[in-house]
Amino acid sequence: MLEDEGMLSNMNNIGACIAATLPVYIYETFKEENKRSFFFLITSFFLIVLLGRKLCLVGMLVSVVVMYAMIYTIRYEKYVKIGIFLMILVIINQFGYIVNLDSMFNKITAGLQHLLFMHEYAEIYDSESYRVTVFIEGGREILDTFFCGIGIGNAQRVIPAIIPLSNDMLRSDDGVAAVHNFIIEILLEFGFVALIAFVGVIIHTWNVIRINSYKYKYIYVGMFSGIWFWGLAPSGFYTLYHVYIIFMFTYFMNKKI
Repeated sequence: MLEDEGMLSNMNNIGACIAATLPVYIYETFKEENKRSFFFLITSFFLIVLLGRKLCLVGMLVSVVVMYAMIYTIRYEKYVKIGIFLMILVIINQFGYIVNLDSMFNKITAGLQHLLFMHEYAEIYDSESYRVTVFIEGGREILDTFFCGIGIGNAQRVIPAIIPLSNDMLRSDDGVAAVHNFIIEILLEFGFVALIAFVGVIIHTWNVIRINSYKYKYIYVGMFSGIWFWGLAPSGFYTLYHVYIIFMFTYFMNKKI
């Protein structure tokens, strides 16, 4: 309804924004027992299910499980509550018109098989086949350019040039396509500079995990664990810059600036 009224340009973008802020609600719900945050936590999942954003949903589930395991140390209590949470998801799955978890995970499994064997789809027929093909062809382009990078913003034009898009919905009139993949987008545009930055993020994340527990440690780890899924959702140039903003915010929070 919002999309028809022109109030929401793309459901993937708002889905990623919801997933990015979720770790704050997870922390305040489980650690501080904040009832208002619990309401926002439940509402976030309801909206993602209503919007039908599969990658965002997977990323949010990963963040919940990882942060929950970090916060609770009593194994019995931990796994009982996780079991209840999974049972709720199974119940939700019965309402096929809202979300079909079986179909979602089947698509993810099929996509992983294509990635593992570098087997391209014969035709780009939906968002899943498009994202998998971006991984495969984008990775080859990164190697062909010897990790030198093609310049910021140029992946939007290179991707449709190397991938035959048969679906007009995946390509705009001026030949610019949403990469829907911040990993490929960053590596393709920045090359070896992105690799160096990636190593820096890994080192920073390891240091965050090792330090004493405090609020932004949980939030950072929650974002870092889920972003590899919901970060593939946003369209347009938002994919790249959304990730920049989230990582820089949590980085500076951990530096206590």
